Amino acid sequence: MQPHLTSCASAPHRAVLGIVPVALGRPAPEGLLRDIASSSPEDLVAVATASHVHPLIWCAFSNSPDLRDAVPPDLPVYFREIQAANARRNHAIEAHLHTLGRIADEGRLTPVALKGAVELLAPRYPSPGARLLSDIDVLLANADLARLRQSLLDLGAREEAVSEINQRGHHHLPPLLAPGWPCAVELHRQLGQGAAEHVLPAEAVLRNALPVTAAGVRVPSGADRLAHTVLHAQFGQTDRLALPRISLRDVIDFGLLSRDLSGEELAAARDRFAQAGEVEAFDRMSALAARLLDGDATRQAAWVDRVLTAFGEPHSLRRQSDLGWLQHYARGFLYEPDRRQHYLKTLASWRGLRRLAAFHRERRRWFR
Repeated sequence: MQPHLTSCASAPHRAVLGIVPVALGRPAPEGLLRDIASSSPEDLVAVATASHVHPLIWCAFSNSPDLRDAVPPDLPVYFREIQAANARRNHAIEAHLHTLGRIADEGRLTPVALKGAVELLAPRYPSPGARLLSDIDVLLANADLARLRQSLLDLGAREEAVSEINQRGHHHLPPLLAPGWPCAVELHRQLGQGAAEHVLPAEAVLRNALPVTAAGVRVPSGADRLAHTVLHAQFGQTDRLALPRISLRDVIDFGLLSRDLSGEELAAARDRFAQAGEVEAFDRMSALAARLLDGDATRQAAWVDRVLTAFGEPHSLRRQSDLGWLQHYARGFLYEPDRRQHYLKTLASWRGLRRLAAFHRERRRWFR
């Protein structure tokens, strides 16, 4: 067992957490090989995939012959092929991002890439295929949102069907997708909801954004990029995440970016949270990255131990998530007449029920 991960009771979960720093070029943590030996290949794949880090894992086997020797020979091959396939997908997404930039440039719009899209334009990961992207996220000024949306619709894109009540006040428009696109595009008006609007206002991110080689697309400043990583990991749609869930991909993003930023940039990112009264979120994220990537167990120990315990108990997290959704629906039904009407309409429709069931099946897959 790895000494800095003792609060996580699951060997495959500890193993994946220990493999990640090796993939980033750090030494193998003490006890990692024992955790790998206590884990089945199937469990390692399941945990890595649910954590959205499976394309990164090949870098660890590439860096460490000892790790390759500790697993069946077909497991590194599997992760190598996953990374190669993801590299091809990322290349297609990057090309699409450049196309998006040209469309924006023609309309004199200035979108700012967010999250994984920034990684394609200003990479930090050890390999082009190591970072998994779900979609392309770009931030625009309110005045530019409708114009870029219409330009994409004119090219054949279609918006995902999202009910008006769920879209009301949301921080991005419904995802746009067209045949032949490698992924969906989300046009953001804000970096998030709730505390995100106070910690990192869209106007400030747009003002601080930096140009890159892609025409018409900018990237956030280093401090804003780091702050957005914390917001994405530590906050939910409207408030702090109720579940003590590790967003491992965000932890990796945070660790890689903070390693390359200057002390002044790190202080500026933390100050975004301090000014909004949310500095604890930044400090906890920093402590979690230090524990998982550097083995430093001296900071925010009680909170980090709590999230590590939860990470190793996915069935418990799944139950807590289900209960949280039930409470969410109950509040809406009891106190929001518009939402009550929406729920009743959904329950009266087979199509609505199928979509609701599919949504929650996908959410439950997060906990493995």
